[in-house]
Amino acid sequence: RNGKDIWDCLVANPDACESDHEACFDWFCTHMKDMEPETLSTMFSQRVLFFDTAQLTVKSFTCIRMFYDGVNENDHRIRKIGPNVIVEKSDLHGLEYMWQAALNTPSSIVADDAIALLLLAYGGNRSKKDVDFAAKHASFFRQCFKLLEENLAQVTTCSSIAGGLQKAAIAAMALTTPDVQPQLADRQSRL
Repeated sequence: RNGKDIWDCLVANPDACESDHEACFDWFCTHMKDMEPETLSTMFSQRVLFFDTAQLTVKSFTCIRMFYDGVNENDHRIRKIGPNVIVEKSDLHGLEYMWQAALNTPSSIVADDAIALLLLAYGGNRSKKDVDFAAKHASFFRQCFKLLEENLAQVTTCSSIAGGLQKAAIAAMALTTPDVQPQLADRQSRL
């Protein structure tokens, strides 16, 4: 309960300022190891994942990453071995938030960190139990296409850039996942 109250006062409160947010993230970074797994998961799903990705700072993202790692490790979706992270299950909690962080944050450092998490989730250090790399790559590229298509209308002034990005994604997908060739023809015809 205390964690939710702190979050609601220093982050969710519309009158809270950036220094309030930073104080809250500092508090959670310091006290997260004392939280029960259920509390950590509840805070992550009910509070943390609703923090506006356009307001992310390095400090806030560091805290959110700690939640992300903690929740996924407690749920046996990732395993940490020293500084290395092994992905046991690719359906990680908070993955959609990481996509939004990569796309919406004003910080290039945060965007790079979010992208690194996405790359790890879809193709990084995999458990020996998880051998379906082609499916993971196809899932990653499907998500890329989905986000490109959703945002294509917003880049009408830069349609040549959007088209170029889409063609590059199609080419990369064709190289890494040849089993999706029939889907590519349809996508290329829409460019």
